[in-house]
Amino acid sequence: MMKRTVVNKPKSKVCDICGETISLYSFSGHLKWSHRIVADEYEKIYGVFRTSKVIAKKRKVNKINCKICNNEYASVGLYVHLRDSHDMSDEEYVKQFGEYRPSKLREIQYKDRLLTLNEDDKHNCLICNEQFASGKLLGGHIKKIHNLEKDKYVWEYVFKNQHPICKCGCGKKVKLLKYHPYKVEYVSGHNSVGINNPMYGKSHNKVSVKKMSESATERVSENTKVIDTEPELLFESVLNKFDIKYKHPYVITTDDRNMSIDFYLSDYDMCVEIDGTYWHPEQLSGLNFKLLSSVISDKQKNDAIKNLYRIRSDILKQLINESINKESLIQNIKQYSKINNLSLSYDDIVIYRDYFKNLIDTKGKPYVESFIWLLKKFIKNFHSDFPYPPLNEDLSMILSSIHRYKFEKIYNVDTKTFSNNISTIGHNYLKHFFRSYWASKYKRNISPIEAWSDESIMNEVIKYRIGCNNSDEIFDFSLHQLVRGLSARRITISFFKPLLAAAIYKHYIGQKETPIVLDPCCGFGGRLLGFKSVYPDGTYIGCEPNIETYNELLTLKKNAGWSDNHVKIYNCKFEDFYDENYDYDLIFTSIPYYDLELYNNNVEYQSFEHWKDTFIKSFERYSGKNCYINISEELATKLNMANIDAYIVSNRSHFDSNNGSKNELIVKI
Repeated sequence: MMKRTVVNKPKSKVCDICGETISLYSFSGHLKWSHRIVADEYEKIYGVFRTSKVIAKKRKVNKINCKICNNEYASVGLYVHLRDSHDMSDEEYVKQFGEYRPSKLREIQYKDRLLTLNEDDKHNCLICNEQFASGKLLGGHIKKIHNLEKDKYVWEYVFKNQHPICKCGCGKKVKLLKYHPYKVEYVSGHNSVGINNPMYGKSHNKVSVKKMSESATERVSENTKVIDTEPELLFESVLNKFDIKYKHPYVITTDDRNMSIDFYLSDYDMCVEIDGTYWHPEQLSGLNFKLLSSVISDKQKNDAIKNLYRIRSDILKQLINESINKESLIQNIKQYSKINNLSLSYDDIVIYRDYFKNLIDTKGKPYVESFIWLLKKFIKNFHSDFPYPPLNEDLSMILSSIHRYKFEKIYNVDTKTFSNNISTIGHNYLKHFFRSYWASKYKRNISPIEAWSDESIMNEVIKYRIGCNNSDEIFDFSLHQLVRGLSARRITISFFKPLLAAAIYKHYIGQKETPIVLDPCCGFGGRLLGFKSVYPDGTYIGCEPNIETYNELLTLKKNAGWSDNHVKIYNCKFEDFYDENYDYDLIFTSIPYYDLELYNNNVEYQSFEHWKDTFIKSFERYSGKNCYINISEELATKLNMANIDAYIVSNRSHFDSNNGSKNELIVKI
């Protein structure tokens, strides 16, 4: 059976009424049954969407002479003539007079051409090893004989299910092709190796961006027919009615780009955008990739154009009905204009995880991954600065909740282990106030604040959070989840949980109501908050050499209303602390591995031995006086601290390649 030739095959189209993407095959039916409107009426409002029918060209058919009767016949119908007039089959005729069938003649031609080719120019089938004169012939063979599409053949037999990598060494996957050589050599923009790409690793300056923007605007204005939406037509009609001069559309030239707006009212120096309710959402929540581009454009226009007025299409008719003349229309435009600032809060779910899951299930992870650039662009436009967590916890509630907690759930007497897989109560409060925490980092790494502006790190964090990973985890896209992604990737340094601190203090101090404790390294307030939760009348004394963290501890003290008699913080290193006026019930702190964690305005030591001989040696003053240190197993071994009293057990990060749980020690000095 001859395959039907589809002429002018339609693509999909976005319905201007509901925003849904519909195949042009069924677009008229969609209008009829979903919107109760016929195609002709739709085209009057939104413009023509149907293409004119194209008459297929008459197929060219070769004419040949029958060698028996010398009459001329079409080659495609000669077999009928042979059968009916000469009682002869194709095969018998070919044996006597030679081949005439076009398809068979082409096969002979291909085989003759194959004989003239060098071995390097021949196309071998990797399944059956048959040779062909062209890639097109090989593709037809693969589909007909092996029942495989070309892209699947390339993936399974050419690359053996292993995606080729960019030649420059960046490790990124290159684009696959259906034709030889079946892949591109470089990821776009990375072809600096041997090709001398001057833009590799660089970005265009503002002048270049503006020139490209102007060039793109010229191409659009020259080649694209503007199709107005129904609201635009309505607004245009009222401008004409009141004889108001306007330009539609109008291009605004800014410092670094050109922007197109719907209307410019020249006599009033007013830029007017008519916003549809679907494409211009008022909240940054529950979006998709298409809407993401739209809100980015809206944000850029709002920031760049000072005399911009936005009119929602759903209130446009009301605005027009209340406008009785030219001046009232202008006043109503200003009154009804709603410049949506499109502010992004910390917990706004910009895109729900179900959207990513659906795309991964239907189009695959590479498709979702291809939009990471758009997600990064969204963050750059809406929250280029690091998003500090908002204050969502009440201090008195934190203190009360920890005080009532059943600590036997945390400490296991039989195994002598404290579980760190517990509530993070108090974390939000402390991470909101302690900005120095976000400026601190691991050695040979960057801080969370720096990471927020790092293209490669944010690329990996976003990639994992949206489901392009091996664990099949998918998260909502929000500022909150991105910050959690930085933490999961170990960009953030360790943070002592107030609830864990409370459990440790309760374990070592017991029921004493007014204990006195010393914390040689206060850190970010976790131990202070934990101690005062279970011992509100107790006395906490601590050392904090970092001036920013010290001031933040004083803010915590002030907010809680703790007196100087019950909370004393010294801005000094522990080795410089010599207040011996107290009989401490417990000395406890958590120390990092020498210089593994670098705090903002970090106190530095000349070497490991210098740190050991100053900071660590200072603990010897409290040997045998109920003094304990939370320390890693590796550092305890290096310092020869073997008097292990308990363990702290935590889950590992997804980016931690080690197996099992993470164990830290509580060592008695």
